[in-house]
Amino acid sequence: MIDDSTLCLIAQNASAEINEQISFAAKKAHFSAIPDDLELEIKQRIEILYPNGLYFHQAKAIDAGLKKRNICIATPTASGKTLIFTSVAISHLLKSKNSSVVLALYPAKALLRDQKQRWQDAVLGMNIKLAVIDGGIEISERIKLLSESQIILMTPDVLHAWLLSNLEHIEIQKFLTALDIVVLDEAHIYDGIFGTNMAYLLHRLRAVSGVNQFLASSATIGDPIGFLKLLTGFEFDLIAGNDDGASVPEKTVMLCRMPIRKTSKFFSALFHEYSLGKHGRFLIFADSRKRVEELAAESYKMLGQSEEDNLLDEDIVENIIKPKVLPYRAGYEEEDREAIQNALTTGGLLGVVTTSALELGIDIGDIELVIMLGEPPSIKSFWQRAGRAGRRDNGHIVLIDLDGRITSLGLQDYIERKPEPNWLYLDNEYLQYANALCAAEEQQKSPKIFYSRQPFATLPNAFVELLDNELFPTRPISSDLYPLKQQAIASPHRAFPLRSGIEKTYQVTCRQLPNMLLGTLSYSQALREAFPGAIYRYLTKPYRVFELKHAKGEIITSKSKSGRTSPIVQTSVFPQFTDHLYYIRKSTDAFVAECRLQVSERVIGFIEQFGQNKTENLYGVGSNYSQKPLNRYIDTTGVCFYFAEESLQREKIGKYICSAFCKVCSVQERDVGWGAFISQISPLNSMSVKGFSIYDSSYGSLRLTKQIPLYLDEILQEAERIANEEGAPQVALDINQIRLQIEEFDQPQEHVVSSDIFESNLNDGWISVVAPNQIALCHDGQSHINEEVTVLGYVYTPQGIRYKLKPKQDDVTWLVCAKMIHPINGVTNFEKYNVNTGETEGI
Repeated sequence: MIDDSTLCLIAQNASAEINEQISFAAKKAHFSAIPDDLELEIKQRIEILYPNGLYFHQAKAIDAGLKKRNICIATPTASGKTLIFTSVAISHLLKSKNSSVVLALYPAKALLRDQKQRWQDAVLGMNIKLAVIDGGIEISERIKLLSESQIILMTPDVLHAWLLSNLEHIEIQKFLTALDIVVLDEAHIYDGIFGTNMAYLLHRLRAVSGVNQFLASSATIGDPIGFLKLLTGFEFDLIAGNDDGASVPEKTVMLCRMPIRKTSKFFSALFHEYSLGKHGRFLIFADSRKRVEELAAESYKMLGQSEEDNLLDEDIVENIIKPKVLPYRAGYEEEDREAIQNALTTGGLLGVVTTSALELGIDIGDIELVIMLGEPPSIKSFWQRAGRAGRRDNGHIVLIDLDGRITSLGLQDYIERKPEPNWLYLDNEYLQYANALCAAEEQQKSPKIFYSRQPFATLPNAFVELLDNELFPTRPISSDLYPLKQQAIASPHRAFPLRSGIEKTYQVTCRQLPNMLLGTLSYSQALREAFPGAIYRYLTKPYRVFELKHAKGEIITSKSKSGRTSPIVQTSVFPQFTDHLYYIRKSTDAFVAECRLQVSERVIGFIEQFGQNKTENLYGVGSNYSQKPLNRYIDTTGVCFYFAEESLQREKIGKYICSAFCKVCSVQERDVGWGAFISQISPLNSMSVKGFSIYDSSYGSLRLTKQIPLYLDEILQEAERIANEEGAPQVALDINQIRLQIEEFDQPQEHVVSSDIFESNLNDGWISVVAPNQIALCHDGQSHINEEVTVLGYVYTPQGIRYKLKPKQDDVTWLVCAKMIHPINGVTNFEKYNVNTGETEGI
């Protein structure tokens, strides 16, 4: 077992040191009697297995569950939550004499398979059948399992894409009619887009079933009762950490201030120490899929293994000959995930470098050391990761502070921060409509006698209005939502996955390995990791990306040498200032405003690094990888900043403010972005302003950035600190000046109608248009992908401006409406056009 002194020596080897250390003493178990109302068979089994009785929180939760209360168990990891679920559920089934059924939902296949054995042990010797239905079970087998079993373990994805899309089957109708209890394990995972879709899914499930009780578990989060009310529509009883009766080994948290450039030495010494075979196993958490793959790949050199050891034709996890380190992240094929988990559990690995994917309560044996490479995205994430260390014996947690933020706060202050709430945004109109399309089909397929609209009473009215309009159309579908209607023609349940919202998913394949699949990515992930020319890593092995087949949803790769690539991204933000403003605070020559935005993210090439050598590869004519840029286009919301000083480095300031926002408000960096904007109109009524924006990167927005005005001063102070820490003193000075200016702003206004602050710029007939012979982006409203076009000119029609584009064929005229054309910042020029006189002026 590793100890404090060894970890201190490893840190010293990297010219770093352990700055602070806090130990949490071991805690003895607190037992309680088994509730009297528990069925005798279960009670007798518990008495045999647990002669000391139940933990206090287990007894309290089981008692509440037997009284038909909805319960949320928010005790620490390894505190016996599954026993609560199985005891309440099986007791209910025995009392009902198999006239009802139970559905247990697990957010990951790996967790579901892990929990299957515990449920099987719980029903052993009883006349109760258990079945697992996930994506790996054949469609033809699912109905049979459903009709034969009283307990079904399922992923939410299968519930959404299969069960609720096949409500015409009698067997499914019988199952849903008999459904009384739903188990939600690891409910804190339901956050952001996944969580918002999950909330709609559970309300839709309630509409077509008899479910009247939820049994949930969650990590420690802010306001768990409020979160579960949003998620399910029900009130819950909370069994919290102060009820926890489980024993806990001693744990030590160590803070190590270490810049990223020193981490290679640290991990090299750590891997060497573990390779001696004197210790248990470790987990290293990092918050980037690419960083996870690259660090695991670097472990080969650090452990003295040759690169060729990693270039095997078959799956790397099938060829574990000596102890090593492997990566673990979302997007792996199921058999690869299971092989890594098994190797870690059985001792085939020294450890694993992982994303948040292993925050889930999957059983991977005892982990003695958890290392967090950088500040976790949230306090709730910190405690989930820390809970992985020392489940049976003493554990160590090393928090590597890459940018000095936690060191400046102090470790004690950091760990005493309150956990953040989960973030659901039920007002996202894209997710509302996708779920309304599903709900409309479900209502049409369900027997009227079993269907109820009552569960929708706790959802936004806009969702019900969209649903009604699908069933009994009274108004046209908006142009923004119409593409979703087209996507859903075959099946809305399959068109809109729970986890990616409305975003397309891509399967990665390799030319030399036609029978192997190399994981899946969303389109936005592909723009970061698997763009044309990228070196994409799968289980540490490098593959060069050669083609994205958008229609097939496929990414074609080929085996490659090691190296690193990063995309060259141009981001253009287009604020909708003339629309509703959620928030505005301004002076005579500056403003901060939250509003709707349109954002274009363009990958125009990439930078490749081998050793110390860097080369730039731009897409276009002559490129070996792509003849044109890759584009992503989203409608979202964000906070726009404008200050009159021309010398401001807007994009750099935006970058630091975005980073600071993520740290202060515990938002994951992948969920937000930043970029510069040029607008021909602004809340100051000036003709043109240049500024920067921090925006939500989800389609339709989760309104994550609405927190920025609430914590703006703290965010700006943190941004200033980060800029100084990273050697950008001028940017830090600029941020300080911005902060001082904002102190002089007028009082903020919320939910402002544009007509209240804008003077009409159209009275004299002058409007801004894209000038002739300019390059711009054309977004047709049918997908998230843009097309680069040449604007030849424009005409004014009774329906507004129409742009004439350079046609793809010589004998074709290509005219599009103005809303389809979007400028490229720094590339597209404008001019003024008078719709009354036809005059033009330069801008």
